[in-house]
Amino acid sequence: MDYRWFGAIHIVAGILWISGMLMLAITTLVYARNNSESLKTAPLISGVRSWNRKIASPAMIIVWLCGIILVAKGGFLFHPWFLIKLAALIFLSAAHGILSKSVRRLALGEPVTPSAIVRHATLLIIIALTLIVVMAKLKPVFF
Repeated sequence: MDYRWFGAIHIVAGILWISGMLMLAITTLVYARNNSESLKTAPLISGVRSWNRKIASPAMIIVWLCGIILVAKGGFLFHPWFLIKLAALIFLSAAHGILSKSVRRLALGEPVTPSAIVRHATLLIIIALTLIVVMAKLKPVFF
């Protein structure tokens, strides 16, 4: 497959992944305040959990796989812009895990006390995503 195809798949998967993360973040913030047994049947929580399992988590894996292929084909491994992008991607992956765990606990009716990352997840996701896009688009200009 051509480099451009991997790039296109990488971008589409990234959009799906980030949309899922934003849904996880908003759902966690809204429902964490209402820790109760009745949340087990909340349709929004089950829908977001289903989206995460079926779309967002597989999209994250595709982002990583296509990204590795793009780096290998492009020879970008030790470029400063790539290392910055990689750090932001590692943060997003960790945040995805934390948010997934929070929504899973909410779906099981367990109490959730949002950590600082969860409370500020939407802003942190947007900042990390902006950094990733800027590094990818401006790599020839600055590096």
